Amino acid sequence: LYQSEEKLKTIEKTLWWIPVSYTSNSEKSFGDPKPKFWFNDENKTLEDPAKPEDWLLLNVQAAGTYHVRYDKANLELIKNALRNSSLDDIPPLNRFQLVLDYGMFGLAGLEPLDEVLDLMDYLGREQHFAPWAAGIRIFW
Repeated sequence: LYQSEEKLKTIEKTLWWIPVSYTSNSEKSFGDPKPKFWFNDENKTLEDPAKPEDWLLLNVQAAGTYHVRYDKANLELIKNALRNSSLDDIPPLNRFQLVLDYGMFGLAGLEPLDEVLDLMDYLGREQHFAPWAAGIRIFW
């Protein structure tokens, strides 16, 4: 994992402290959104704490005010979980965050729209309002 700035070029060298909470398919510790790591001027990289076969979700319960963009392999694991596992494995707030974040990345040109739509394909199974609200917000 790493921190980067996209589309926000500034002359100022200020770096913000960013709280990072995370959980994996094995842990599923969504009840505690407290940061396990802080990105700052000294800590700019976090080694992936998940097993290679597990998805890793950052920003547990969408507690931080930032978007999360995953690497391709992890995103595929997340999409497979949304399509094939119980939706209870990933709480509604994190499903909302995934739909909103990837919709925003698509609109900003940071992710291909086919990748965004592929993630949102799971919405046919979705019963909770929040992820649908995110999808509607993106495309309305």
